[in-house]
Amino acid sequence: MAVKAILIASLCATCLSLAHPTLAAPVFKWTDLSPQIPTTTLDQTANYPLISFASSRGTEWLAGNPNQLFQVTSKGKIFDLTPDLKNYGFQKIRQIASDGQGWLVVGDSSPWFTQPDMAFQFDGMYWKNVSPIMTSLPPQEWVGQIVGKRGFWIIPMSRSLIIWQSSLKTIANIPLPSELIQSGYKKMDVYPLRTGWLMSVLTSGGQCFYVFDGQGFKRVDRSFGAINRTTTFASNGAAVLALTALTDRKKPTIVATYFDGSASRRLDSHFSSFVDATKNEILFFPEAGLVWDGKNWILKDYRRHLMTFSGRSQASKLPDTRDYFIDSAYGTNGYALHVGYNKNNRGELVPRLVMTSE
Repeated sequence: MAVKAILIASLCATCLSLAHPTLAAPVFKWTDLSPQIPTTTLDQTANYPLISFASSRGTEWLAGNPNQLFQVTSKGKIFDLTPDLKNYGFQKIRQIASDGQGWLVVGDSSPWFTQPDMAFQFDGMYWKNVSPIMTSLPPQEWVGQIVGKRGFWIIPMSRSLIIWQSSLKTIANIPLPSELIQSGYKKMDVYPLRTGWLMSVLTSGGQCFYVFDGQGFKRVDRSFGAINRTTTFASNGAAVLALTALTDRKKPTIVATYFDGSASRRLDSHFSSFVDATKNEILFFPEAGLVWDGKNWILKDYRRHLMTFSGRSQASKLPDTRDYFIDSAYGTNGYALHVGYNKNNRGELVPRLVMTSE
């Protein structure tokens, strides 16, 4: 209980700053870093012709796929980290997460493990082996998305929520709400808020929402509008923006909800220009990804459309991108990193790494 008390007390005091969104329409600069993508891999026999994940600590990013990892600076410099992981015994990378200060890299020492057994912290220069944290997790439970915030790491499990503080060697196990344990859930996504965490949970009965403040869970379903499989969520560290496209009505609608942990605001009118009522369609279908760049939200869809939204004025469409972005990572002062793939003239997939700045 002492460990749990320390974690909860520190977590409640933790928050991230929220920059005031700008009113002027942003002008984005695109910087193609793809030619600099390192070619070293953990497994020479495996081929991942795309970049599938990116994670930020504000002014620097880690990006890669299950077979490789590299560091990207806001100046466009790239450092290959795959040789380090190979020396430490990684055979596969499961996921990377950031707490805004550094990263947690989770993976496997063998391709046959059902649960990751390796975890290393990276502060931008040095590595620290924290693999015992992985082995101390409840066995035979699914390890979900790992989310960090200023020294704290949240790890959703099938029956509990794990909290780990970087300076401690032990974890705290917080039981999930009884209704989730009894019925189970299909998917849980966690987003940092200024004073806690939002949990978006998909169950057999639909979507439900909880706020975890470090001490307990509060259900907040009524804070959100219509939610469906197309809903896109993103956090700026202090609040969550949720966008849903509704096309099953006579009048198509984009439902936009901004939730800060205690109250929500509906911002539907900011997206009215993307709804064509005469054709009964939504011109921009938000279902792929949303990221905060420190000044504005950037939204991308599977058709390579882009939109920007300040939070105070009408959303604006950007020129379509030629790349298919799988993941995007936030930045500060108008920076964001986007990763994915494209196809060359022969139809082959080509990994892509692109930075936007305002």
